[in-house]
Amino acid sequence: MEHGEAFFDIARDPTRPFMLDLQHTQVHVLGTRFNVRQQRNQNTMTLTLESGKIVLEANGQQEVLHRGEQLIYNIKEEKVLSIMQVDLQRTTAWRNGILRFEETPMKEVLHTLSNYYGVQFVGQKKFHDDMLFTAQFKAEPLKRVLELIELSTDLHFRQEQHQIIIY
Repeated sequence: MEHGEAFFDIARDPTRPFMLDLQHTQVHVLGTRFNVRQQRNQNTMTLTLESGKIVLEANGQQEVLHRGEQLIYNIKEEKVLSIMQVDLQRTTAWRNGILRFEETPMKEVLHTLSNYYGVQFVGQKKFHDDMLFTAQFKAEPLKRVLELIELSTDLHFRQEQHQIIIY
């Protein structure tokens, strides 16, 4: 998997174990539901476990994930950066066409929108790391999402094919 996001629902079968090979790592699936995300132009892979148990093998080390845990792995440095409890509804909402942002930095919001809608954000407008955004969108067209961001921030957008100009 070079980049993208996928959700897996694997039934437990000890006679046929399921293994997922991901850039110098292996995920041993022990009957589980999990999400894996590797975004374009980022050096991290994120595993989020919805149920069951998985084991990540990387660089000679093993990490076991339990329900509700998320692991962030640095692909370039080949090491686990963190394992933490997460809100499963928020992290897997994308499967139902829902984008949820709760006090999310604007840079992350735009990155998520870029991946979800297949567009690229460009422009000179700078925004501070403390510019946080909270909203939930369900199957909204990109144009409507951008209009709502404009209403609640000082950002403005203009779409030119697959590029969104920020001004």
